[in-house]
Amino acid sequence: MAADLLTAPRVTGAAVAAVVAKVEATGRHRNGGVLGIRADPTSNVTVARSSPAGHRITVEACYSTLAVWDALHRWDGTGWLVVLTDRPEDDLGSGTLARLVDHRLLTPDPWEAAMQVFGARTLQRALLAEGRQAELPTQLVALTPEDGWPTAPGGVLTREHAYASVAVKYLGLPLGADAPGILEWTARPEAVAAVSTLRAQAQDALTDAVLGWLADQAGPARRPILHLLGRGRLPEILPAGLALHQLRRAARELREEAKVAEVRLTERVWSGLGLRPEEAEALGTLCEITVQELLARTATQETCERLLDRTDRVLTEVSAPTVARRSGLLPSGLDAAYDRLGRALAGGAEDVENVWSEVQKHPLAQGIGEHADPRRAPAQAGVRITRWLAHLAESEAPGTLVSLTRRQTADDAWVDAAVNIAARGVESTELASGLEAMVRRALEQRRLHDRDFACAVADEGTDVGRSLCGSDQGDGAVWRIEELAREVVVPIARERPTLVLLLDGMSTGAATQVLSSVTQRGAQWTELVPAGSTRRASALAVLPSLTEHSRTSFFCGRLATGGQSDERVGFTEIARAAGRGNGTLFHKAGLDTRRAGFELSQDVADAIADVQRHPLVGCVLNTIDDALDRSDPGGTVWNEELVKHLRPVLAAAQAAGRAVIITADHGHVVERRTGEKQAATDVSSARSRAAENPAGEGEVLVSGPRVLSHGGSAVLAVDEGLRYSTLKAGYHGGGSPAEVVVPVVVLIPTATVTGDEVRLAGWKPAPTQVPVWWDLARAGAPSVVPEPAVDAPGQGAFELFETPPAAQAVGPTVVATERYAAQRQIAGRVTLADDAVAGLIDALLGAGGQRVPASAVASLLRIPEQRVQFAVGQLQKLLNVEGYSVVRMDGGMLVLDAPLLAQQFGIPA
Repeated sequence: MAADLLTAPRVTGAAVAAVVAKVEATGRHRNGGVLGIRADPTSNVTVARSSPAGHRITVEACYSTLAVWDALHRWDGTGWLVVLTDRPEDDLGSGTLARLVDHRLLTPDPWEAAMQVFGARTLQRALLAEGRQAELPTQLVALTPEDGWPTAPGGVLTREHAYASVAVKYLGLPLGADAPGILEWTARPEAVAAVSTLRAQAQDALTDAVLGWLADQAGPARRPILHLLGRGRLPEILPAGLALHQLRRAARELREEAKVAEVRLTERVWSGLGLRPEEAEALGTLCEITVQELLARTATQETCERLLDRTDRVLTEVSAPTVARRSGLLPSGLDAAYDRLGRALAGGAEDVENVWSEVQKHPLAQGIGEHADPRRAPAQAGVRITRWLAHLAESEAPGTLVSLTRRQTADDAWVDAAVNIAARGVESTELASGLEAMVRRALEQRRLHDRDFACAVADEGTDVGRSLCGSDQGDGAVWRIEELAREVVVPIARERPTLVLLLDGMSTGAATQVLSSVTQRGAQWTELVPAGSTRRASALAVLPSLTEHSRTSFFCGRLATGGQSDERVGFTEIARAAGRGNGTLFHKAGLDTRRAGFELSQDVADAIADVQRHPLVGCVLNTIDDALDRSDPGGTVWNEELVKHLRPVLAAAQAAGRAVIITADHGHVVERRTGEKQAATDVSSARSRAAENPAGEGEVLVSGPRVLSHGGSAVLAVDEGLRYSTLKAGYHGGGSPAEVVVPVVVLIPTATVTGDEVRLAGWKPAPTQVPVWWDLARAGAPSVVPEPAVDAPGQGAFELFETPPAAQAVGPTVVATERYAAQRQIAGRVTLADDAVAGLIDALLGAGGQRVPASAVASLLRIPEQRVQFAVGQLQKLLNVEGYSVVRMDGGMLVLDAPLLAQQFGIPA
């Protein structure tokens, strides 16, 4: 009896339902009856659903012959009565057996139950051969989720369908995952726990079968993957496989190191397996494909970075660090590339561009969010400085004050920003040394520019009688700061509600960063330039470049020295001149709010929102000027988040449809701990003093009506390392262009722009203000950068920029194909010129990862950044054949699929 009990199988409700369905399918018992099933009566089985013929199924667990008799006696004769018992048929007797279907106890087929729960009619032979033991189908049935298994396609339960269903439901595997998808899953933190949970729920037979099926998807790499899957070492698969691939691909001179390391790695990870060369090759290739796919998706890049870091550690542990540093994929390889870049920068070597290209092509060079590589921004700055130095004219004439001011706004302001970024430093010693050398060379050149500018200021910038040649002459209007009210604020305020923002202490260098962050954010703003210009306008501060002089002069519209009360009176006069009432001006304290959760005081928010009662509003933001005393402006990348109140004020202005004028009263220079304090008795600031002693090296004497300190004659510091006060983070008051030249920026909400038309007389949408040498999407800046003709007849916004080098000229080949011609015909009206398309293709092919930022697209096409999305839409019409994504936007990046481009247009890959 004990033996019978042990051999009686346990059954499930699905197994019982399957037996009933099979009996009904014969057609002999359509009205129900009594089924006897030989099974362990402790199975505790219930069948919730009816039989296929619609009959209720009642299950009775009977531990004895007497219990069987009792169940038969209590049955009401309707539907199906299923008796589960482990008693031998001899014990039941012929009378009891006579009442059972087929007059015997039936033994359920576990696969019949499995087919039942999967809605299948037949079973794949391969699955039947694998599951000859009852545990596999029984565990499949026992694991049936509450919402059931997916129905077997075509009514055939296959190995693929059964095991994939378990993997998706219980292991969290993505539906339809291929081999790279399965390897990607193994890198997830929850994968190991999922396998352990499955093993606890379904036991070993089904778990091992599912893991075997997963490994089968890897083809020739099946055995090494299964070796680790079966041992629960899922996190090792990708890093170990990728490390193996790096070792097998090592350069010839590293083969000895790589061979020894490969033996160590194989013994450590696949000990006893007898890994074959073809298996190692297949595994490595599959791991590399998986990593490339992870890197291609923004959502998985951070996971991939951790994976590559583990691969790096694996190679170090098997004594192959040199192989890792030669890798074009691993973090060590990026470290080595940055070291090479540092050496190139230090020597001023011509191969800076080549080394930078190596850095750019490394998949980890971009970084993700909080994990962005801290070396990247300083390294970019170093390369930009190199380009700027390389493309300076060999001999620059001093020029006029206007031309030197334009140089500061168009180029040197960006140099100042790059120097500040590069100077903040990196941990890498070699890269830091290179940046140090590059910053030193930049500052030497900037010192020459500063002195030229200071001489021009002394000659032309101190008198009020001379014309400075504003927007009516030349590219880049230049005004005196006291002229801005008459020339800019009043004309704009007459036409539309206006917000004037004065960012105290904002240099032109800081402005490049602030304005980039403002105009890039959601394309909410369009920058304007004077109609006869393509460059941002600028103004000259009053001398010395101090707040009490320049800010007051700006708000009063005339030369003046004063404080906030004087500025309010002056702003009222400006508003009245524009026919806009009294004007409303808020200073620092007026913008702060005491209400928790609010960004602006209610008075400011209400004034900006009410364009009828307050058509002209002004705000003074002091964050940058305050930083000169309290923090570190040299180590700061200024943006609309860092400048207190800037983002909410702009958001309010955008909602109200206001034009915005952004300017400053003066700029600043940064303390770099390389300067010196010069003794002076009568000083008006850290950078200005009385003319008691003659101007010395690095100083300039200025005299005239626009010099409002020291009786109209003062000595100003020009070299940025010179100061007359105690040490601070930064200074102003001197005569360098970083202190004297201030930006003049006009913005309007993009929603009010129709095409290239703006309803603001004398202004038009600005092309990108980024210098060509700043744009690192290009393989190298051209030695001569032609300016686009201003409003040239027949030249659209999307027409040609510089032709790429012949070695990279894949783009012209593409646009010359018949397929491209057909695409242009299908696309209809597209204003993007063929040569612009060709240039974009070559720029993408030359960029790391075949991706460039939207700002680079704007620079290449010479269009406002707000128009990039429109241009990309046209590019997709021309290149995305039959909907295949040859080009696509990924966040703020334009991405090219180079292999797909080659395939679609029939060009060499």
